[in-house]
Amino acid sequence: MMDLPDITLSELKQSEYWTPKTRISGNTIQGLTCSVCGFVGVGWAYLSAPYSINCNRLNHCGARTKTLDLLDIRKDIEKHFKPTRQDPQRPARAYLESRGIRQALKGLKFYYQKNVRNSGTGAVMFPIGKDEKGKTVANGRLLSPPSGVGKTHNSGSTSGIFWQHPGIEYDPYSPTYVVEGIIDALSLVEIGHQAIAVLAAGQDPKKLDLARFKKLVPAFDNDLAGARATKKWIDIYPDMQPIMPDRGMDWNDLLCSGPAEDVKKRFSESLPRFLVNAQLALAGSAHEYATIYHGFFGYPPGIFVHDGCTHFAFLKKRGDEARLVVERCGRFTLKVVSYRKDTSNPENPEYRYHLEIQPKGSRPVQTAASGRDLATPRGLKEFFLTRAKVAFEANANAATAIATTITSSKAPRCFSTP
Repeated sequence: MMDLPDITLSELKQSEYWTPKTRISGNTIQGLTCSVCGFVGVGWAYLSAPYSINCNRLNHCGARTKTLDLLDIRKDIEKHFKPTRQDPQRPARAYLESRGIRQALKGLKFYYQKNVRNSGTGAVMFPIGKDEKGKTVANGRLLSPPSGVGKTHNSGSTSGIFWQHPGIEYDPYSPTYVVEGIIDALSLVEIGHQAIAVLAAGQDPKKLDLARFKKLVPAFDNDLAGARATKKWIDIYPDMQPIMPDRGMDWNDLLCSGPAEDVKKRFSESLPRFLVNAQLALAGSAHEYATIYHGFFGYPPGIFVHDGCTHFAFLKKRGDEARLVVERCGRFTLKVVSYRKDTSNPENPEYRYHLEIQPKGSRPVQTAASGRDLATPRGLKEFFLTRAKVAFEANANAATAIATTITSSKAPRCFSTP
């Protein structure tokens, strides 16, 4: 019976990412095609756990693509790992292993629930306690949620309840990381740390009996919901020192980024940055954000986002002194949804970007831009004032907010003609 690494390796060998240049070298697979930049031979994966294709072009791409999603293996996990009489929880176990959770399975209580909410997919469920009537309350994660279907599932109310690993003995005086979901908690347990899951970013800390834990550390996701949850916790526990993963990652992403021992070392080395990530997320103003960033990294953040607006920070030198200057670029944020390389003109290939522009207090709009549009301040200004206008016409408030900012006489240099 094939296990998850064998199935992943078999699917990878049959994919377009395995090329004539691909070879097995020691405990790695070398010469794969990077799924992001498309360069042949620059990708590699771990042979024993080929769960990501890692691009060697670190200064130009450096992407780390999850093969389980890229090859639709996680989507078909219930087909590959059907329940058996000997192991009725097999699909749930395989799913947890696909998330890098192996050592933390010892003593873990979980079960497989089929066809949750008639969604066509099952879930891995974790018992977390009893309700007032003595009925088991459980929280879980859908194995492959269809589009538009939430990824979490509760059986009973989780208000006032938290999850802790039933197979480990918690030291009340060691740091205990407080995260939202059980998968993130298991990810930290996997690399040797204590963690509990409060099961929702909106969970009220006042309703949880956490007196046994003497050193709680909020460790929510680095997003708006995570920032709000962190602020809620430190308002009640002001002596806490929260951490956050790097933006765009969660603790399970960190766990899956390499062998557990390497990740464990990297987590410890990155703790100062994780502390700063939380400080940045909680900054009360754009200037405070830039000051914290500059103080830790030694240089200003350049273009950054704070409170739904895009800002630009730079050092203005006068003689031997340098002053940190922060200016608002616009009352909106930009996000690259996707991009592709346009080779219709072989002599001048160009990247095309699918952008989502989110004006503060208004609905997002989407448009497309070329690499040339985004490469220079002049290109940015012309793009926003001309080609993006068509996309903004569907949202008059967005158009007004963005156009006012770009054409303002106080607009900073990052959106002004040089």
